[in-house]
Amino acid sequence: AAPIWYSQRTEFAKPGGSDWAQVSATMALVATPGDAVVFDQSVKPSWRPRLAMRTYPDGFRGLDDVQLRTPWSQTPGLWDSVYPLASLRSRLTGIPVVWALETTQTDEKRPDSDLNVLRGDGYTMVQRILIHRTILYKFTRSGS
Repeated sequence: AAPIWYSQRTEFAKPGGSDWAQVSATMALVATPGDAVVFDQSVKPSWRPRLAMRTYPDGFRGLDDVQLRTPWSQTPGLWDSVYPLASLRSRLTGIPVVWALETTQTDEKRPDSDLNVLRGDGYTMVQRILIHRTILYKFTRSGS
């Protein structure tokens, strides 16, 4: 039998099955510099997909973090301060591609979900990639 520590070193071993390394690696393959990226804020802070960018930044280089208000290093706490996606219409002007990183716990049917906000701003979902507990959604908008 394998020792108990073996299960703690598997691909998704962190609490809840963290997939941040895989999310970063996938973003490096599918996203293009200049694309915008937004992150699910509806789950508890320690589960937010934004942490994939903070812990494995290489896959996010060149992407536009349109929600960032204040980086965690300049706040009194542990987390970035961010703007709600619904308040960012002007920041999305001229951006044809937005990647929305959501958790499998996200209620996609909520009118104020990131997915519905992007649809309301004229974006169309063209790709959905399930990693483990994080889902990457690619949205495009013509004429941006």
